[in-house]
Amino acid sequence: MLAAGVSPNAITFYAVFPACGDIGAERRGRELHAHIIKKGIPIDDFLGAALIKMYARTGALDEAAALFSSMRQENPDRCGVSMWNAMIGAYGYHRHITEALELFHQLASPSNEGRVKPNEVTFAAALGACSHGGMVDIALQLIGMMRSRFGITPNAHHHTCVIDALGRAATGGREISSR
Repeated sequence: MLAAGVSPNAITFYAVFPACGDIGAERRGRELHAHIIKKGIPIDDFLGAALIKMYARTGALDEAAALFSSMRQENPDRCGVSMWNAMIGAYGYHRHITEALELFHQLASPSNEGRVKPNEVTFAAALGACSHGGMVDIALQLIGMMRSRFGITPNAHHHTCVIDALGRAATGGREISSR
């Protein structure tokens, strides 16, 4: 695309960052991130989420956290629920359960009312972190909170996370082999 003289836009990067994450191409992802900055492409909620996911999937969790933190401080109006979800998911993906749940609770805090609110994906990310840690009690609390505080009906994925947390708690956190 660049060789043909066609300038990429934000949508181009939405498509490319997941590929970088999937193949572990952190260096290429960093180059593309630098290209965004150089070209002055604004990092909105969705592009920020794509960047966070890319950094997390390539093992650069510190970079993902730094990007999230800087966006929250410098551009809070561009740091929407997609970026929060991506960061909660990134922590869960790397088994940083405490950080994932702390971030979730910041977002779900009554002091955050009127700003960004958790959605189904937010709860899926937090429940995924609970499942990795075998944290059944917290997972059940989150399921209850979905309905009572946010009016969100848990779906099959949410319940699957709770079941996985139950399984991990029963096995002491070890994954069960299918053999």
